[in-house]
Amino acid sequence: MNGNFAGTVLLALCAALLFSSFTYAAQNDLVFNASNSGVIDFNTASQLKIRLTNDGNVGIGTSTPQNMLNVIGDANIYQGALTQYPPTPKVISSIDNDTNLYRATSVFVSGKYAYVTNNDNSTRANFAIVDISNPYSPQITSVILNDTNLLDSASVFVSGKYAYVTGGGTTAGKSNFAIVDVSNPYSPQVISSIDNDTNLSNTRGLFVAGKYAYVVDSNNLAGYSNFAVIDISNPYNPQVISSIDNDTNLVSSRSIFVSGKYAYVTNYNSTAGISNFAIIDISNPYNPQVISSIDDDDLLYGAFSIYVSGRYAYVANYDTGASNSNFAVIDVSNPYTPQVIGTINNDVNLYKSNSVFVSGKYAYVTNYDLAAGLSNFAIIDISDPYGPQVISSIDNDTNLYYPYSVFVSGKYAYVANYDTGAGRSNFAIIDLGASDLQSINTGSIQTGGLQVTESAIVNGVLTANQSITAGLGGIYSQGPLSVVDSNSSVLTSIFTVGKDANVGIGTTTATNKLTIIGDLNAVTSAGTTALYTNASSDGNVGIGTTNPLAKLHIRYADEIGGSYAFRVDNDTATGPRSAFNLTYYKDGNLGIN
Repeated sequence: MNGNFAGTVLLALCAALLFSSFTYAAQNDLVFNASNSGVIDFNTASQLKIRLTNDGNVGIGTSTPQNMLNVIGDANIYQGALTQYPPTPKVISSIDNDTNLYRATSVFVSGKYAYVTNNDNSTRANFAIVDISNPYSPQITSVILNDTNLLDSASVFVSGKYAYVTGGGTTAGKSNFAIVDVSNPYSPQVISSIDNDTNLSNTRGLFVAGKYAYVVDSNNLAGYSNFAVIDISNPYNPQVISSIDNDTNLVSSRSIFVSGKYAYVTNYNSTAGISNFAIIDISNPYNPQVISSIDDDDLLYGAFSIYVSGRYAYVANYDTGASNSNFAVIDVSNPYTPQVIGTINNDVNLYKSNSVFVSGKYAYVTNYDLAAGLSNFAIIDISDPYGPQVISSIDNDTNLYYPYSVFVSGKYAYVANYDTGAGRSNFAIIDLGASDLQSINTGSIQTGGLQVTESAIVNGVLTANQSITAGLGGIYSQGPLSVVDSNSSVLTSIFTVGKDANVGIGTTTATNKLTIIGDLNAVTSAGTTALYTNASSDGNVGIGTTNPLAKLHIRYADEIGGSYAFRVDNDTATGPRSAFNLTYYKDGNLGIN
């Protein structure tokens, strides 16, 4: 075919069409139509270069494109950028198991496993581990049936080899906080728990940071705590070290997120004069303080879930009112004066929102709804915090029946469904449509979240602005290890381990196996001084006192026991005590045997 055409060219192809010369359409369109299941090929030198299939897929260097665009070979972009917009999310797999995932309330993903809690108090599982290594076929690997320690489980947080679980309700004798050893995902074990109905009654959300677990409580009764800090440094013996009972700022608390030295809490509350959002200063875990709050029943009505990223807090509101917000963005750059700066009131896509997870410039929200035409899952573009926009959603009552919690990792969203009916899913995986790359070489990358399922090698400096949590392997260093205080303009050494294995506390030049610059104060579990050394030039040592007046100053305390202050005996490793060589009694008498 030869010729020049000034208008639109329409070609209806029932067989192959060969161009022996250059063909074009001036000013308008060149249109190709392939009938039936035909394809359109572009060849050079009798070799296929580009193929357009009847389903709209384009293949460059391939005759079988499986996606909208498949390129075999290199693709270069000059003076521009490759921008990916999230497509419509789709559920790719689910689990319907009313025995092991009955009333699933929370999901946390770490590595190739999803950890799920179930709000059940009968003979069903309260805790389950799901293998998600194949997102198209997730498999339950293990469960725990333990109504005493895991009754009515509400929330789960995984850090290292442990999963931390809240729940229990207000029933005495049932745990409100439990620690599960998940080092063997096929045999998780509850190793400790706390039953404390005063400080941990009706526990809901939790967040683990370092050696502390921060827990919120939905109780609204005076005398009961709404917020508690738990020392988990010994996972076999966790201890509540502080709590806040504040029914004005923390009534019916549901969700918590910790970032830096602040905890951000949402309160499922609609009473005027009572806060929907609060910020707590946790820089001193033994004395947390509420420093600010917001009471706004229009913008934060039924605040249910929170996620903090950078200078913004994102809140999902469990709201059903036509005039109230379902999603809100709060500027927390000044923790003393947080401000709601953006909201969405969208009852179709965000009806009864109950969980939010932020990754990059998107917020992923689940909605506790089952009515046809109302979404169960939505994606919100938060690139403009003043004008967040819903860009896609899913209405799927079979696989997302009563969704209760969402966790995003990589290109997938994992959803726990609070479902009790047969034939409906309790756990679902949603493909968010991100890119799958076998390898990539890039100059720089910015991401909202990063999960490395295998190994990561950093040739330069790795900086963590908040904290680092090490798993089972611990931390291995081929050089000196130092911990410094950078709160001021001068870096102050806190802890150093040198190449010679010398340990320094308060110094970077340890000359002995242990060198301490400063006072040494060893205290008992009751908080009283057991051993104290003075860092002053006199070098005094105190036992039972922090003010030693001599080289060795021993002060009697009731916890020592008996009627004496100290004893010296001839105990042996193989036999019982035969006699006391020296006894100093609290009345000042000295006995020598």
